[in-house]
Amino acid sequence: MILDDKYIQPILDSPAMPEYVSELNKRMEEEKAKRLDFYNFITPNMKAEFINGEVVIHSPAKDCYTMVVMNLSTLMKVYVLKNKLGLVRAEKALIPFQRNDYQPDICFWNNEKSKEIKPGEHLYPVPNLIVEVLSRSTRSKDKGIKKEDYEAQGVKEYWIIDPRPGKEKIQQFVQGEQGIYGMVAETDDTGVLTSFAIQGFEIKVEAVFDEAKNLEMLAQLMG
Repeated sequence: MILDDKYIQPILDSPAMPEYVSELNKRMEEEKAKRLDFYNFITPNMKAEFINGEVVIHSPAKDCYTMVVMNLSTLMKVYVLKNKLGLVRAEKALIPFQRNDYQPDICFWNNEKSKEIKPGEHLYPVPNLIVEVLSRSTRSKDKGIKKEDYEAQGVKEYWIIDPRPGKEKIQQFVQGEQGIYGMVAETDDTGVLTSFAIQGFEIKVEAVFDEAKNLEMLAQLMG
């Protein structure tokens, strides 16, 4: 991650730079202690994240959200397992990033990264692909700090899904040569999406939002 000089240079130019650095170090140490407390606090039954020094506990989700997570994760898991491409996990995979800890809605790790996952551990490596399904409480973070973090830490592909009935939409972002996300697709509940991280994975978008279409797509993948 390359830091922007417009944020760094004013501190470097300030006579108070040592005080700024001292205060930042103090706050980082306090945040490290909070992060350790978070690891001791979280349980397998919770969906919670540690974001910018604060614990974020997620409330139960609406059915349209749960359905989309289930539909897409099932399609991904079946395809990935059948073709021996790696691993897919949904919702309860805790992933430590440089500063924050997230539990994305859906994650994919290729075969190389999957080797880092140990059955007895609860922390996972940074995935190759992450999917976040928007809710009212997560929308700003999914499109803001999480997108920024995923990009900076090398998540090659990121899908953002709006599950609201009548407003269904999927945005697909892929890292370019400079590691910057570019949006390669934006579609409603029609059309086809092809993953860059999961080799050969191509789905009809309607199979994400409609359970009957999902079943049809699942039968095709398993056939």
